[in-house]
Amino acid sequence: MISDYQKTLNKLNEYNLSPQDSVKRNNDAELARDRFYESIDDTIYERTTPEEYTALQANHNALPLHLLSTQQRDALAIIQGTFRLSASQYPSGYLRLLGKTENKKVTAECDRAIASLVKHCGDKAPADYTRSDINKFINESCQIKKTSTVLRQLKSLSAMFNRVSLEMDFTEDQQHPFKNFKIPNLGYDSEDRKELNSQQIDQIRGMVASRTPEIDHLIHLMLDTGMRIKECVGLKIEDIKIDADTPHLFLYRNNVRDLKTKSSRRVIPLVGSALLAMKKATVAQLDEFVFPRYVDKAQS
Repeated sequence: MISDYQKTLNKLNEYNLSPQDSVKRNNDAELARDRFYESIDDTIYERTTPEEYTALQANHNALPLHLLSTQQRDALAIIQGTFRLSASQYPSGYLRLLGKTENKKVTAECDRAIASLVKHCGDKAPADYTRSDINKFINESCQIKKTSTVLRQLKSLSAMFNRVSLEMDFTEDQQHPFKNFKIPNLGYDSEDRKELNSQQIDQIRGMVASRTPEIDHLIHLMLDTGMRIKECVGLKIEDIKIDADTPHLFLYRNNVRDLKTKSSRRVIPLVGSALLAMKKATVAQLDEFVFPRYVDKAQS
């Protein structure tokens, strides 16, 4: 969407116009707008019969926008000060501004948040939503989702609307109501994760080997190190020090793996099945990652 908007700005630039010229009243702006309006009129003239064109001139309120290209319509709306995006058009622009158009996780999060908003409150420009819409979204969403999920989606919506409306100078939509929201009983529906008992851990250790060796390596690495799954899949070959006096691995933030807290950065000894798993996983591995099939290359 940002790229389409830029093309529209390029179209305006052909007439020495910018979005700011929609409100300027100096002679240069007036002349530039007149040239642009004349080009719109020429397009309409070319795409209608003489009779249709004469009828359109007689009815000044009936501008046939369907005869214009998308860029012409958008450029006209910008100069008239009426150009805005609906909520469903925000994710593509937001992802482009973040440089994460190929990031599947972030894309999915944005798309889910927008889809949920449109489902409950319709597809509108951000500032056209009301506090009643926000409350409706919260109340209906909390009936089918955890409150923490609803909060996360609201924060995603707010971030998208803030970033794109600011970047595209949508002054009106910068005043959207997706802020200072309150979710009743936030966190009360959360469930503590139960830890595995010793019997369950023994059962996992005794499982028949998987057809996918990486899965076995991941399981044993997590069992004997306490690492999280996201921490494991972001490991690089250079992080594993098998031949050290005390075999270990380095865990730190990298371009495909974030860490929960600063204290999550640490050196972890490799013992038992975790050490064996890392020996098997790294031998003859040509990729930079220990578990390349689970790495989203778009993030690297």
